[in-house]
Amino acid sequence: MFGPSSVRADTNNDLPSFVWLIPITLLLVALLALPDAYYTLLRLAVFVSAVVVAQSTSSKSVLWSVTFIGIALLYNPVLTIHFTREIWAPINIVTATLYAAHWLVVGRKTPRTQVNAMPQ
Repeated sequence: MFGPSSVRADTNNDLPSFVWLIPITLLLVALLALPDAYYTLLRLAVFVSAVVVAQSTSSKSVLWSVTFIGIALLYNPVLTIHFTREIWAPINIVTATLYAAHWLVVGRKTPRTQVNAMPQ
């Protein structure tokens, strides 16, 4: 009833844009000096979105799927990896860039059959 097939998106077109935009925004805002609670929220949001993107990409591209599994492991909110702010800053930038690249290359594709479809 609620197994993986019932919640699985068949293509990345089925994922709403906020799956990419929220983590991108949170990752860039994280470059500021913020309270620890923000970074906990960041880890949770990035972890969840990375798992969703990896799962939805798994049948299309192994490289993207493995990349987002790695991001999920890095930002895991339960088994945290501790780095200094100086190390997290470039990691956050690279991660935001990967989200943006994936969204632009894979996530924003519109099926051609629906674009410019004229009634006949």
